[in-house]
Amino acid sequence: MVPITYCFDFSLNESLRPYMMDELSLNGIKNIVLTNFFIGKILSSTGYIDALKRETANTGLKFVDAHAVFGQNNDLITPDKAKRKLMIQRELLTLEICAETGVDTITKHLGFEVNYEPHLWSIDQNVERIEDALSQLLPTAKKLGITICLENIWTSITTPEVLMRIKKDFPTNALGICFDSGHANLCEKGYLHEGNNSSHRIVWKKLFDKEPDWDNQICEKMLPEIVTCHLHDNDGGKDQHRLPGDGNIDWERISGLLKKAPKLKYIQSEVSVVTNNVSLKDLRETFEKMFPESK
Repeated sequence: MVPITYCFDFSLNESLRPYMMDELSLNGIKNIVLTNFFIGKILSSTGYIDALKRETANTGLKFVDAHAVFGQNNDLITPDKAKRKLMIQRELLTLEICAETGVDTITKHLGFEVNYEPHLWSIDQNVERIEDALSQLLPTAKKLGITICLENIWTSITTPEVLMRIKKDFPTNALGICFDSGHANLCEKGYLHEGNNSSHRIVWKKLFDKEPDWDNQICEKMLPEIVTCHLHDNDGGKDQHRLPGDGNIDWERISGLLKKAPKLKYIQSEVSVVTNNVSLKDLRETFEKMFPESK
């Protein structure tokens, strides 16, 4: 049985965190994500991790997977040497935090090229920086029993081809792939949105002044190395983090594929329940209906 985990945005109103943990538990949710927000707070605030451990123990909730801090100068493609050194140190500390909270997979963004000058670093140059970072992080991950999972987004360095190329260069269980259904849908159905309404088209027009390479086989291409997945829906234009069924993703196809993924450890809901006005009951029931053998 592959556990279902739930990502909840506690940063919206942190004063309600104990209440929301109670609500998650009362609605039958057992596993939650150690989010990038939580990790950032742990890194900056003494005692924060102890408060989280108390609150999860009191509610019966459990951290099982994580998402690393991301954004400019927190990504594996960070080119500035000084900022890159700090990024590596933060990631090594993050792995220790994961181990202390019982987490054994963490998803990491490679980065958005548009955040770094010059925008047109070649794919090979970006891969070189990514692999340099991984060579420093993976020994610690392996020692702690944690798998770093690289996530598909909608940029030239997060295509299935690039992610699988990197994975091939590191044949270790400490490195895997995170399949993000919403991001994949942008790369599959974004062409349906004309003008500037498609996130995938906007990035590729800015970087390369051309139409993106649309791809409807992202999950299939990465399936052998998928360790965790972020599941949410959208209309193909923007990353909306809707409840499955509230967009145009073919969930029968995606859930069927993931059930065959040989290395899959976690099924994660990355639905934004507050933004999209989704009840916790509907959230849990939707995921348990898609994956009836998981809890």
